[in-house]
Amino acid sequence: MKLRETFEGYLEYMRQTDYNQKTIGAHRHFLYGPVMQALGDAEVEELKLNDQAKVLEAGRPYGDYGSQRAITTFRALMEYLDGDGHVLKFDWRNIKTPQSPARKNEYFTETELETVMSVIDLRTIAGLRTRALLEVLYATGMRISEACALDQSSINWEEKTATILNAKFQAYQPIYFTDRSLEWLKKYLDARKDKDIPALFTSGRGRLLPQSSRTFLRDHMKPALKALGLEKHLKHHAFRKTFVTHLFEKGGDIVSIRAAARHNSPRTTLRYYAVANQERVKAMHQRLLNGTGNGAEKSVGTGVATSTAHITVAQPGDIESMLR
Repeated sequence: MKLRETFEGYLEYMRQTDYNQKTIGAHRHFLYGPVMQALGDAEVEELKLNDQAKVLEAGRPYGDYGSQRAITTFRALMEYLDGDGHVLKFDWRNIKTPQSPARKNEYFTETELETVMSVIDLRTIAGLRTRALLEVLYATGMRISEACALDQSSINWEEKTATILNAKFQAYQPIYFTDRSLEWLKKYLDARKDKDIPALFTSGRGRLLPQSSRTFLRDHMKPALKALGLEKHLKHHAFRKTFVTHLFEKGGDIVSIRAAARHNSPRTTLRYYAVANQERVKAMHQRLLNGTGNGAEKSVGTGVATSTAHITVAQPGDIESMLR
């Protein structure tokens, strides 16, 4: 049997075992892309462990993560074939997945953030909605899917909070708004003519979809920002990274910031979301180590205590004050 003849059986197996459609679609893309190009006409029983190099090479044109995803898909296919009774010459567990390239943790400085907000045309309801949405994403650290899932009734305006379902871990958790984000949200809600729709953010006659918002960013904001010289990626998740990084820069501690970002582990917060300002790192280095030998000092706004320094857990009000 040729390898390409096993693809549909594998995809059907994924459907039967409750993989989500996005994952199945990604595997289909890499099966009929690099795996097909590299080994599609090879006989299954003749495959060798070293054939993974062909898949690796075929995945390179598919972006920064193409080789990794191609190998991951190939490995999963081999696991399926082994479980389905096909005789392989090698153990699929020995297929090595290459390391991902280092992620570029990009965020907006406060000046850049104001530049982003300034290019939105507030004369349209779509523009006003986008301004309110971006202000909320930055103030709360929500993911775009979480923000789009909110209803108007979800917000406690007096307490400046809402309880949302964490899109990643499926747990109900609190988020905190700033005065500024609520002011923009109120402007948007007051301008809406579809107040009967319970969704907090709407498009047409229904709930706003993440893809609709992405299209607005791409078509209505990216060209204007490029003309102003701001080349950073304009995507919803950048506001979540900016949220975490600004909290660090304003002196937040890792325990509270992890909770505000709703990460399971502070390691995730530090590794993927807190983007170090190199000038600030240099200043801290010089202050703590250049010409000193007096032991531990306070950390300089890193949010991480040195030596036996006491960690104070911030309250929701502290988070708002740091983002002002």
